[in-house]
Amino acid sequence: MLGIQAASFHQLQVVLLLSNTADDLPAVRDALRPENPRVEVRHAQDKAGLARLLAGDRCDLALIEAGLLWTDSLAVLRAIQNQWSTCPVLMIATNAQENIVHQAIQAGLTGYVPRVEQNLVGLPTVVRLAQARISQCGPASEMYRQYRNLFDSVPVGLYRTTPEGRILDVNLTFIQMLGYTNQADLLAINAVELYVNPEDRTRWQTIVNNHQAAPTFETQLYRRDGATIWVEDTVAVIHDRKNDFTYYEGILKNITKRKQAEAALQASEERFRTIIEQSPISIQMMTPAGWTIQVNRAWEKLWGVTAADVKNYNLLHDEQAISLGMMPYVERGFAGETVLMPPVAYHTPESLKTGRRRWFQARIYPVRDRQGEIRNIIMMYEDITEQQWATEDLQRLSVELMKAQETERKHVSRELHDELGQALTAIRINLDMLQSEQSPDSPLTDNSRLREIGILVDETLEHVRELSHNLCPTMLDEMGLAPTLRWYTSRYAERLNIQVDVDLTTLTDRLPPELETILYRVVQEALTNIARHAQASQVRLHLVKQEAMVSLLIEDDGQGFEVAAKMAPGLSRPGLGLLGMRERVTRWGGTFTIHSQPGQGTRLFVELPLSQHFITGAP
Repeated sequence: MLGIQAASFHQLQVVLLLSNTADDLPAVRDALRPENPRVEVRHAQDKAGLARLLAGDRCDLALIEAGLLWTDSLAVLRAIQNQWSTCPVLMIATNAQENIVHQAIQAGLTGYVPRVEQNLVGLPTVVRLAQARISQCGPASEMYRQYRNLFDSVPVGLYRTTPEGRILDVNLTFIQMLGYTNQADLLAINAVELYVNPEDRTRWQTIVNNHQAAPTFETQLYRRDGATIWVEDTVAVIHDRKNDFTYYEGILKNITKRKQAEAALQASEERFRTIIEQSPISIQMMTPAGWTIQVNRAWEKLWGVTAADVKNYNLLHDEQAISLGMMPYVERGFAGETVLMPPVAYHTPESLKTGRRRWFQARIYPVRDRQGEIRNIIMMYEDITEQQWATEDLQRLSVELMKAQETERKHVSRELHDELGQALTAIRINLDMLQSEQSPDSPLTDNSRLREIGILVDETLEHVRELSHNLCPTMLDEMGLAPTLRWYTSRYAERLNIQVDVDLTTLTDRLPPELETILYRVVQEALTNIARHAQASQVRLHLVKQEAMVSLLIEDDGQGFEVAAKMAPGLSRPGLGLLGMRERVTRWGGTFTIHSQPGQGTRLFVELPLSQHFITGAP
């Protein structure tokens, strides 16, 4: 028999296909050509195409769709039989089209190909049977056997029941799906008993009876062991030839795993929503186009609006965000990057009443689907207003402290210069007068002790002047930065025997007093550090004024140090001098850069605007 089937299939050369869609053509080719690569499938999906096929000179097999939309399928069957009397004809049909198949069998149909979810089930097998057995048995009995074999072998559950629930027929897949061992046990019960919720059957009966359609339902059924499964049930009403109601016919698919996955996904989404809702961080979910679709309670509290208020809000069109320079970061986030935005001061409806902006820092996270496409954008706002205000208060306090320090230095300097300096000068004058008034015969002719006192007074007076100049040189206020730096570096080089190269050629005009004080203190602190730690033999100081900026460069050839270790936070004795310099510079709005390595000297570079640029978080 296998040899006959193979030979018969091998002889198949021309196959006619009559259907409603061109999608059936590749499916038929793919099914037949592995058995016979030379087979030719000719397709028609309208009356003109049918006429061309019937005009052909050969047909070894014909496939007809049971429900042709453009003509009557039985008429096409008769036309092919008239043209080629020995040509086997197969019909492609769903379970709901069984009545058409029965009519075709009576008209001489050779075989039946079930269509399940657009798949042509068992097509090669049906073709073999049609080719090998067309001359060996009657068409009706052979068709029924073929139909039964295919009915039991399809991978979905098939059934027929009466409206009252009596089960007329089920296939093998249906039996196995519900955990029964044979058909007889299943046919012995009523279909209503299979439903976890019997009202589900009543509901779909009402819909099917009213619409005479084949809708799809999801319901739960009991297995024989008492377990439950979820199924997708597609039901149709089957009538007899007189159009009287006969039975229900349906297709069952086991969707338990899908429902379990949906339940797990729903639980996961519920946990996600709970976490989002309870999070103390403000969270906003948006579409890739910028429209807000979800916010949590913390977000509502931060911005003073509810989720319903932001349905028409688009972050990409937010004028305040644009004006604050947020959009480059936002656009990067919407393009698929994970972005941390710098802190910004933003007006909320509540802050508009107080006149002081709220500070926050935001992170943007894109959410992608399995294909890698951006599905949503999550923006998380951390309210750092209190920390920022505390930082601003600390910065203002630091500024006031520096101002107070400078004021006190000036006061102490004046006291040393005016009071103590003048007193010492008066003492020196009196000593000179006392020494000149001594006569040769005076008992104090040996005035060596007077000379020693005079020397001590001179040294003390020099120390007072030096201390006064270090605290606040009066010439900085009177003559300006350039002369003061020349005087200071000259004394510094002479006292420490260090070569200091000074370039102040571009500094021809006075600078703002506060700026001159900052630059003088930076130079003073830097040269003091060099004297204490660097063991340098040469120092270079270069001060340049260009347009609206002033640049200061100080280099030495000393032993250098590890900058990161020296300025690291948490040290018991950090580089307070360096930190103080940096604080002065940054508070003015400048930049402070220092490069050094052990054995390679140190390079300090400061750049400052002529006018103060730093804004202390003003609203």
